[in-house]
Amino acid sequence: LESMNPIDLYSIRVIYPKDKAYQYRFIDCDSSVVISEKETDENKVIEISRNNLAALKLEDNIPTWQNPFKYFTLSSYSSWKDVNVWAQHVFDLPDKQNLQAVFEEIFTGNETIEEKINKIIDYTQDDIRYMGIESGIGSIKPFPPEQVAKQRFGDCKDKSLLLVALLKEIGIEKAYPVLVNTQLRHALNKQFPSNEVFNHCIAKFEYEGNTYWIDPTITQQGGGFKSLFTPDYGKVLVVGLADDSLQQMPVNKNESATYIIEEYTISSFTEPAKLKIKSTRSGFEADNVRAMLEYYSITDISKQVTDDLKLYFLEVTKKEDIDITDDMEHNLFTMNHEYEINGFWQDGDMSSNQLHRGYWLYKFEPQTLYQYIRQSVCEERSYDFEVVYPLDFNYRVIIHFHKDILVDDVFNAIENDVFYYEEKIEQLDINSIMIDYQFKTKVNSINNTEYKSICENVNEIAKKLPLVVFFPK
Repeated sequence: LESMNPIDLYSIRVIYPKDKAYQYRFIDCDSSVVISEKETDENKVIEISRNNLAALKLEDNIPTWQNPFKYFTLSSYSSWKDVNVWAQHVFDLPDKQNLQAVFEEIFTGNETIEEKINKIIDYTQDDIRYMGIESGIGSIKPFPPEQVAKQRFGDCKDKSLLLVALLKEIGIEKAYPVLVNTQLRHALNKQFPSNEVFNHCIAKFEYEGNTYWIDPTITQQGGGFKSLFTPDYGKVLVVGLADDSLQQMPVNKNESATYIIEEYTISSFTEPAKLKIKSTRSGFEADNVRAMLEYYSITDISKQVTDDLKLYFLEVTKKEDIDITDDMEHNLFTMNHEYEINGFWQDGDMSSNQLHRGYWLYKFEPQTLYQYIRQSVCEERSYDFEVVYPLDFNYRVIIHFHKDILVDDVFNAIENDVFYYEEKIEQLDINSIMIDYQFKTKVNSINNTEYKSICENVNEIAKKLPLVVFFPK
């Protein structure tokens, strides 16, 4: 009921048959919305109008679950229980599914029940292509698992029902498809009960008293089913559990982190230096890299790293191909790069700053950290600000100079309701220093009333990040 442009009169008429028990609701509306109802011989009519609408001004990074528009919703369902009954009919399998060919393909015959669960999940995620035929009945009702297994592709509901069917075949009876909205998430319960508010399907099952949520559309996940990462989709509808309300997915406690180590070995003020980069990712961070490598080659990744380095160094030469170690069992993904860099020392005698004369200068920029911490304009906001979450980013820099250096140990930390940041500088030996950074987010968004102060915290960190090293000539 709003627009990005000013409108003199905004008017909507909704007409539906008298014999249909529709319900409607206005979300985030005020007295400016004028509503009238009337009946004709066969229909009910709802007329909605607003006068002299100002243009709605949006902001960047508004969370997907925070709809900035005033809006109207209409539904023929009176409860989520009724929606669940509809969903059960949609996912119902009247015929017994023959999935023996799948088990013959993925099982050797000696697996434990937990090994079978892992193999079933791997098969559904990685061996069934994520692709759907979204026309006709296929846009609503999943195809039978037996058909999906034969055709080797399916959309989210096809893959979820296949996963549920396979789990039940090995004795996991409490397995269910789950309907979610990947954008509204926990705000889904603001909607009237409806079968049209979902845009994705995952699966849930219970094993030995614990509940596990699996998204079969995510590929190349490492680790076993007990540690797999599934996004927090907030409020969800578990098909087959006829509850009067939506269920809340528990907050995902699976640990995920990124560890990056950059080690510089400097031999002189004029010769190239050696740079080794080691990145280790765990949990869903490792999953993300594997998924990326499904679409991009190692050459593409290497070129991107090289191009990023060229933003800070005049000359960058790759010395070795990327070395990759993928520990799927523990879900650890490691990449090693080796480069030769040059052109980073500045001759102070060439500087316009008189204080630099007689020195060699090296300005270290923690470029890897800039994707999360950078200066911006801090203003009051009308809407919340979405942030990367969960995020546990750890960045270590080791610099071996060719001359002796003496630095004071430094420790700085900033913590608020949104993130934790720390920076440590320490001397390793007579010519080496180490800098450690950690940046960890606590929530998925910043409340609009807190945004300005949080933004100022980030700016305070960002402006102090570059480190300048002076050596006398």
